[in-house]
Amino acid sequence: MATVQNVLGAFPVKARDPPPEGQMAVPIQFTLTPAIFSSIQSLLLGSQSGGILMSQVVTLVIDNSASPYPTTVVHGATFASVTIPAFTESIVPTFSQTGNYYLSVSQATAPVGNVPIKITLLNYDRAVGSYSEIMPNTQQASSIYSFHGNVIASGNTPVIPIPSNFALVDLELMIPLLGAAAAGLVSADCILLSGATFDITSLYAPAIAPGAGPIATDKVSRRTFATPLYLPRGQIIQLNMNLNANCNVAHFVLNLSGFTL
Repeated sequence: MATVQNVLGAFPVKARDPPPEGQMAVPIQFTLTPAIFSSIQSLLLGSQSGGILMSQVVTLVIDNSASPYPTTVVHGATFASVTIPAFTESIVPTFSQTGNYYLSVSQATAPVGNVPIKITLLNYDRAVGSYSEIMPNTQQASSIYSFHGNVIASGNTPVIPIPSNFALVDLELMIPLLGAAAAGLVSADCILLSGATFDITSLYAPAIAPGAGPIATDKVSRRTFATPLYLPRGQIIQLNMNLNANCNVAHFVLNLSGFTL
């Protein structure tokens, strides 16, 4: 039987311990704005002009503690990608080669205001880890929306019609009551949306009605987020309700808590 050996490509990296120039740290400050929310740098290693004096980069300390949104960093010779949660500082390993060191910082969508992000380059090894400077879910969450009402036709109902930036901590969506046109199966289903396409939660409420009139369902969707659910920015929140066959009205209850950014 023939043996097949796979030969994988490799390239040299620098990770000398101790570093020849001694332990060093280089802090680099990024500021993401509503107009420019990504930045790329290529840093020449071992350079006294137009670069940094360190001969190697072994560790990154990524300080995202001032940002209410996750930040993605692509770094090093391997172009590794790491996403740092909001309000968090992380220490991650990295690899460098002779020449330029690649570093990019970005957020998925434009921040509301300027967001400072500091990345410190180390030429020596440090233990990896993440530290929450401010835990978002310990901020004082408040009620964002609390309402109950009837829907008499299928379609979208804006519940927060003014576009804003929300982070949810808890939500409760209920369909406690349906109106049946006649005896038999009656049902409604709904989706809570941020904007037009981002599903927050959904609920299906069926019941067997003995005749025309109201029938209790007591269906509920409750969610509590260990870390806040950051909704797409600059969007409304709306409820898409479908009244299925034999349903002429659906009573809903919606409670949202969290904070507005």
